[in-house]
Amino acid sequence: MVSKDIVSARATLASVAIGALALTSLGLGASSTAAAQQSEASSAVGISATGVDPVGATPAVSSAGEIKSGSAGTVAGKAGTFTATGVSVKAGAGLAEASAANVVVAGQSIGPVSASCSNGVAKSLNKADQKLGEKGTVKFPPASGNQATGAVITINGASGPVQTITVAQVSCGKAAVPPTTTPPSTPPTTVPPTTQPSQPPATSTKPTVPPTGTQQPKPERPAPQPESRPGNAVVTG
Repeated sequence: MVSKDIVSARATLASVAIGALALTSLGLGASSTAAAQQSEASSAVGISATGVDPVGATPAVSSAGEIKSGSAGTVAGKAGTFTATGVSVKAGAGLAEASAANVVVAGQSIGPVSASCSNGVAKSLNKADQKLGEKGTVKFPPASGNQATGAVITINGASGPVQTITVAQVSCGKAAVPPTTTPPSTPPTTVPPTTQPSQPPATSTKPTVPPTGTQQPKPERPAPQPESRPGNAVVTG
């Protein structure tokens, strides 16, 4: 015989399962879909260095929404192994850019360095390597997908690399696509008013003509003047 506790537990589990199905059907569990529609974060770093003369990422920005930017007039290692001037970065939804106006390593200039990324597609200088004296090399690697680096500078010692400098490093994702709205299939119709606007009655500009058969009043003739005779006084009125 099944106990009342077991029956009650089964009923509780069934109600929980039904509730979960209801939430799913109502779309309350669509948070993962909403998150997938958001833009991926983009990032940009001006310059960084590791080894005997380390320098943290300067300047550096990251954003998945509005564009953020940063800049530095001069970035240099404390030991003087390198100097970068005119460094700037910016990153936002589907966008990342980093550049340095000039980079000098061990007293030798390698010129401007830059990298960019737009809507998940990165670009770099991708040019031939350079030598820095007998112990230094500069590589301009090609972009890979949504990531790119302007230049990677390596200084070698007696037993291997002692300093690595990375210039203009970017990555970006694709910007979120806003939801599309379907326009109505037929434009709304406008019904004209059923009654015409009232207009004042037309007035005639012709002179008034009296009815036919009506005689016009004749002007009165003046009374005859009395005749004057000799010996008679003139009598008036």
